[in-house]
Amino acid sequence: MTEKRHDADSRPLPLNVDNSLLFKMVRMTNHMSHNYEHSPAREHGLSVKDWRMVLVIASHPGTSAAAMSKFSGYDQMSVGRTIRKLVRLNWVYLTVNPQDQRETFVYLTEKGRGSYGELARRIDKYERDILSVLSVAQHRTLEKLLTKLTEKVTGYHDE
Repeated sequence: MTEKRHDADSRPLPLNVDNSLLFKMVRMTNHMSHNYEHSPAREHGLSVKDWRMVLVIASHPGTSAAAMSKFSGYDQMSVGRTIRKLVRLNWVYLTVNPQDQRETFVYLTEKGRGSYGELARRIDKYERDILSVLSVAQHRTLEKLLTKLTEKVTGYHDE
């Protein structure tokens, strides 16, 4: 950080943001999300969370809101609001699970699939640009490490 404070006791506390891997990941995500504000998905009225849920639905058609919540880390109420918004925008449609009428499955509509394809190509280019600072080996290693960390945190509350 560029701004410095001069306090009587300016020793860093044990968890320093400059050395915290978790904070670095949050910071990177926040900056990428900020850049999203200028992304083509905004042109379609989608927030960052909306786009993330569209990605989940496109990758896992027929998923449920509960599964989307568990996969993404967003709470079920937030996922439900996002799904309702995507239904209003005609990006997704719902079908009821015939074995359990309380559960619905989410799919992209024709409009959603078409818009998703266009946006995914443009946003994928942005992602590839960010990852271009890594070698192929570094990219593979990062992917493996993120998968391992994700597996740990998604099971963290189950312990």
